[in-house]
Amino acid sequence: MEITVKTMETDDEIRGKAYVHWRCWHEAYTEIVSEAYLEKLTLSKCEQIAFQWRGNILIAKDGERVAGFAGYGSSGESSETGELFALYVLPEYWGTGVAKQLFDAVSEQLSPFRTVGLWVLKENARAIRFYEKCGFLATGEEQYLPSVDAIEIRMKRPNPKTYAFTAILHEEPDGGAYVAFPRDIKQTFGKRRVKVHATFDGVPYDGSIVNMGVKNADGSVCFIIGVPKSVRRQIGKRHGDPIRVEIKER
Repeated sequence: MEITVKTMETDDEIRGKAYVHWRCWHEAYTEIVSEAYLEKLTLSKCEQIAFQWRGNILIAKDGERVAGFAGYGSSGESSETGELFALYVLPEYWGTGVAKQLFDAVSEQLSPFRTVGLWVLKENARAIRFYEKCGFLATGEEQYLPSVDAIEIRMKRPNPKTYAFTAILHEEPDGGAYVAFPRDIKQTFGKRRVKVHATFDGVPYDGSIVNMGVKNADGSVCFIIGVPKSVRRQIGKRHGDPIRVEIKER
């Protein structure tokens, strides 16, 4: 299985998104929302919605098959709050990491906002557990939706700040390589070791910022993140070359 997350573009992708919407509601919500609502939520209705709402949709594709989708945008409650409007993955992809891939991609789109919010059905325990693992907490707000005869709860999380900078690649005789993070991570993150999502010239990598005994030229502590060989091959960079780096805590 090789999952690609991308912007929804073609008619086939729109229909695939509609199928995910229709099937997830009918398989996950049968005992949570109104049966009358589900009877009206036909595949044709989901396709109508999909063709009307094309913007700000990311899809996860397994080959040519749409395995999941996510919708995002501004919450409308504040210029500093982004919103995850929807995130659905076909049941056969539950537990495979596809939902997390979609969520991480949406998080990149929502990175300008200081906070991200969402509404989730109160009885949807699986989704609530997933969002809690992604850093969301319930705010205590609830709302009743007459159309589906169910209650939603509000969840929010602070949006981790992205740090972007240009760094010089340092290669070691043992084959390792790293770039220096230009801040004291204890002051920046409140920790001595920080797990991060990073990109090196646009190539993603999950790693950690640590102190490995490296010193800056002035003798101060230097915090570094490793750059694996696989990434170096993709970006074509060697010792002494500049790399554009983006870092976000995970």
